[in-house]
Amino acid sequence: MALLGPPYEDDLQKNCWRSRDDTLLVAKFENGHLSSLIESRGSPDDWTHASANVDVGYVRRAIGPAPSVVARATSTPPPVIVTPTPTPPVVTPPPVAPAPIVATTPAAPLVLPPIDAPIRTGARAAKEAAVVIGLEAYPFLGAGVPYAHRDAQAFADLLLYTRGVPGQNIQTLQSGAREQILSAVERAARDAGPGGLVWVYFAGHGAANPSNGERVLLGDDVRADVQAFESRGVAVSEIERTVAATGARAFLMLDTCYAGASRSGASILGGTRLLVPAYAVIRTAGTAQWNAAGPDQISGPLPGTDHGAFTYFGVGALRGWADGELDAKRDGKITAGEAQAYVARALRRTGTNTQQPVYVGAEDLVLSTGSEMGPPL
Repeated sequence: MALLGPPYEDDLQKNCWRSRDDTLLVAKFENGHLSSLIESRGSPDDWTHASANVDVGYVRRAIGPAPSVVARATSTPPPVIVTPTPTPPVVTPPPVAPAPIVATTPAAPLVLPPIDAPIRTGARAAKEAAVVIGLEAYPFLGAGVPYAHRDAQAFADLLLYTRGVPGQNIQTLQSGAREQILSAVERAARDAGPGGLVWVYFAGHGAANPSNGERVLLGDDVRADVQAFESRGVAVSEIERTVAATGARAFLMLDTCYAGASRSGASILGGTRLLVPAYAVIRTAGTAQWNAAGPDQISGPLPGTDHGAFTYFGVGALRGWADGELDAKRDGKITAGEAQAYVARALRRTGTNTQQPVYVGAEDLVLSTGSEMGPPL
């Protein structure tokens, strides 16, 4: 590009002025418009570019009145040439997936499966017999035992189909007094024979002997009188002795309490509560006891199941729910220790805080080979 546009290329001095500070300036033109100034201290040979896009006012202030060439060049305002900065490409960010909506709903209620359809294992226990007692109506006490019949039937089916006790060796009582209960136990002990096992299940009212605090099971003919409890009840120890007399062993599962209360917690003696000593549950050789509650606790029903809480989870435990309870390893065998631990945990999980089961006996005793998975607790 020429330093000066035509017609001034041949006469540089014509477009050059000297300022007071001895700076030599020359105007640079492009297409007839002033585009910049060139300045130098010295000869024109040393002129260098000083600034770009200097307006005419600046030229006039620097060099005084402009000659005709400057005036001609500035008669039309110079356009401002702006080199556009390249616009960076628009980068569309990838769509952001919306955050998932987390529903803050209440925890789903625990669904408790039925226990009335038996689990069939094909097991056989020829040297075993059972007395299954479910006393629901107590006409002279004014307080019955809800679901005792259903409890007894569920346990009888467990013994028959899951444990494998012969059907002819299982006696089920839905009513009975002291005499009927003891007679059934005597027969079961004979059926099992020496070395055999007698199962005794009881769902009904219990009490404490007013004389010594011993635990007794009440027949359905008993009156609301503590003296009748002693004379008409069946002591737990009496059942154990009856079985042991034949050389058989006994396993007692007792869904009752002994403090003189019904399953609802109401007194069966018009407000009187019975004291059961803590030492009343003792271990006897050849016998195991599984009690629904401690000495001063109440054995109650489990809402929504139509069963006593202890019986529901006890039968469930032997259906297979308790397998692996102690070591998280299912091996197809439910021991007494596993069953006790499972039922205790299940009662706490379901808010049944009025009772905790009590087991006295060998914890490694295998009670069942049921394989059913229980509800998540």
